Amino acid sequence: MSALLKNVEGDRGRAVYNDALDLLYTRKPITDEHGMLSYAGAHAKASSLTLYDKSWRIPTMDEMLLIVDLTRFNPAFNELFIVEHRGPIWTSTNTAWCDDKFWCIDPFTGKPLYQSRLELGQVLPVTNGA
Repeated sequence: MSALLKNVEGDRGRAVYNDALDLLYTRKPITDEHGMLSYAGAHAKASSLTLYDKSWRIPTMDEMLLIVDLTRFNPAFNELFIVEHRGPIWTSTNTAWCDDKFWCIDPFTGKPLYQSRLELGQVLPVTNGA
């Protein structure tokens, strides 16, 4: 999948474009001043992002799995991304057994995990189109 990803020119590489799916990801996760966000905080940070004058959001679990690279670790993401192991990366996909729990990705291993919306993580916003 990495051949389909490329840095976006013109903004000092702050985004990565998935050509096959017409998705744009921020290159680095977003956190607050303490380095972590609740789910509500992640939603607020993603939706308030103004990069490229687009509407940004928390990615789905499927969208996050597209950029995980299991041949790498710490971080287990495609090399175009700058991801530190500060905590799980939120997705907008809630678990089938509880509407209050959401799937996340462990940046160290790329492994899916879940946590309550009150726990803390980081967000790697996504938007449609480049």
